[in-house]
Amino acid sequence: MDRLAAYYHWNDQQSLDQAVAVAKSYLIHFTEIEVWSIEEGMVKKYTLLKENYGR
Repeated sequence: MDRLAAYYHWNDQQSLDQAVAVAKSYLIHFTEIEVWSIEEGMVKKYTLLKENYGR
């Protein structure tokens, strides 16, 4: 979530790429991340994480 936070708040594309790589390497709970993303007001950027994860 640290890399995802960097992407959310600083629009750092490399952080999104790293967050996706971590998500693909470990069992993660998207529901927990989705709830956190909603609380952060970052639903649109969360959607990009999910889209990039599927590639």
